[in-house]
Amino acid sequence: MDDEKIMQIDVPEVDMDGANSDLNNILFKSVTQSVDDLAEAIIEQLLVDERFKKIFKQPRDNDQRKERRLLSRQKNKEQQYLLLEDLVAQDNKGLASSIKADQFAKEYLQVVDILYRELEAEYDDFPVEHQKTNPYQRYVEEGYSWNVRTLMRIEVFMLTLLQHSTPAFLYSKEQMSQIRKESPKQIEQRVTRLGREFLFLWKEMDFIKQLKGAYFTRNVQVLVDFFECEDPSIKRFTGFKILKMDANLESLEALSDLFIKLVGFAQRGKLQPNKRDNRPKIGYVEPDIEIVKPSSIAMTKDWSKRSQQLRDAIDYFRRYKQKNTVLYRFQIQLELENSKVTYEQFQKFFGIVNKKAVRPQGFKGYLDFLYFWKENFITQDLIQDMIIILDASSLIDVPEQDDQKAKLRDIPAEFFEYMRMILNENSEIFGDQKPVLKLFPISVMQGKVWNMPAELIIETGDKEKRAFFENCILPYFVYMEIFDVDYSDDIKNRFKRGQKS
Repeated sequence: MDDEKIMQIDVPEVDMDGANSDLNNILFKSVTQSVDDLAEAIIEQLLVDERFKKIFKQPRDNDQRKERRLLSRQKNKEQQYLLLEDLVAQDNKGLASSIKADQFAKEYLQVVDILYRELEAEYDDFPVEHQKTNPYQRYVEEGYSWNVRTLMRIEVFMLTLLQHSTPAFLYSKEQMSQIRKESPKQIEQRVTRLGREFLFLWKEMDFIKQLKGAYFTRNVQVLVDFFECEDPSIKRFTGFKILKMDANLESLEALSDLFIKLVGFAQRGKLQPNKRDNRPKIGYVEPDIEIVKPSSIAMTKDWSKRSQQLRDAIDYFRRYKQKNTVLYRFQIQLELENSKVTYEQFQKFFGIVNKKAVRPQGFKGYLDFLYFWKENFITQDLIQDMIIILDASSLIDVPEQDDQKAKLRDIPAEFFEYMRMILNENSEIFGDQKPVLKLFPISVMQGKVWNMPAELIIETGDKEKRAFFENCILPYFVYMEIFDVDYSDDIKNRFKRGQKS
């Protein structure tokens, strides 16, 4: 009975499926956490393992092969392939720096730099017509156009060639077999700065051949004549093709021969040109042809004369150093209907203008002048390119009458009326004809690098503007006559300045 009672005791029911599910969840979370912990531990251990780090640093097989090919290609290029274009000088700063150590060369280069900048600003077709110049090369850098920069590189090259010439390529006939074994890098070291610059000039041969005319120095004319007379095809050099040749012993030796020929031509003014047709018979030596007369060399007595003229002008105008002065630049023309105003007539007329202007009752504030006789190459009329110097204190006009206002004077308009009045009073100079007076105010210096107006005030103690007057303005007017320009009027001294005692 008791057992029966026991058997009859109520026991709570248990859900076995739910219990198993909860247990599974607990076990899954536990295993997952353990796996995560183990993974983190493994990764952490791998990251600090030096052997594992090396695996990451090593490139894949494809990357390794690619890198080896690139290195091999670069090595082969350095050892076997060097073109002449790789030797072309990008600039001539080193060459210019060395030649400017010579005082004469420094002065010469400063002057021709000023002249070329001004000529380019004044004449649209200088140094060559715009349409004939590669438009992509006519950039301006530091006030230089590509044209003027190239002109100055020619000047530096030729001046160095004439005064401190070194070979373009240094080699010895007896060492030919040894030189042939040298690497391109060793061959390259045999090429001098003059040689590299010579390659640059050959690159610009087509442009240089266009530099024809009177407004170039002998240096430029010599190089132009050399390129014109020396047929480059005989040496397999034509324009840009030279730069695509391998820089080896044969090509550099040929380049050296041409360079030496140029040195002889520049120093002697004579050249025996190469000719493709009608070559002389064996044993016959063709005589040299004189192209540039040695008497036209700029670095001679004529240059010394201009240098002295410049020093005299600088000393002369220093009399106004303690005075506030102002410069006005005009280009003046006198034109007759059926004839041309001669130099003698123009000179006599200006003599009267200047003589009256400096008088107390003349042109108010007028102190001095300087000018250069030019020419209108189309009409052949004379042009007086003139700078007048005034006392800056005279620029403000204060009338004596109280009812009139003080004003700033219009000097160009006043000077034109002043000259026109004297012209009407002295018509007998021109055979009683009445020339037409034309006066054009222009910048004191026209080159873009100067950025100058048509009038320039130089105040007392202004060293910068005083130096600009002495180092730029005066040299331009003094040295313009170094160019062998064919003017219609035979004027011996085109530069003139005041001549006060």
